[in-house]
Amino acid sequence: MPPAIARTELDLGHLYRTHITMVRQRCLRILGAQAMAEDIAQDVFVSFAETYGSKPPERSGALLYAMATHRALNALRDGRRRNEILAQNASTEVEIPNELGVDLRRALAALDPELAAIGTYTYVDGMEQDEIAEVLGLHRRTVSRRLEAFRVEARALLGGQR
Repeated sequence: MPPAIARTELDLGHLYRTHITMVRQRCLRILGAQAMAEDIAQDVFVSFAETYGSKPPERSGALLYAMATHRALNALRDGRRRNEILAQNASTEVEIPNELGVDLRRALAALDPELAAIGTYTYVDGMEQDEIAEVLGLHRRTVSRRLEAFRVEARALLGGQR
């Protein structure tokens, strides 16, 4: 095996060992289903390897975290998977804080991906608006406006439950 190929495999293996727990936990917090979280976590690393190959960017952990967020949210939007997640939701050990008084996973599945990401960072991760702005590369005020839009749309979508 040529040295360049061995180095690529070693780098990706190291990246996987370093970040798989974080990626799995991220997926689990959003999805609430262990098996589905495992599948999505694997997909994240496959996609990362296909996109970046042997030259991962400097902030690989942050990128993997963002990719896991988006992949998990996409899985929620998938109708077949959404039904499976909602059926398993009652038995999950992961508790999502729900300040909105609505079924947060249903809202995340149905809303615009950008609003869903901001809602996830806020209500699932408990991140402050300044932190979300840094992760998404937005101004804090933009995050604030989009978070309010998330709240309004989530309430409207779910019939104003409180």
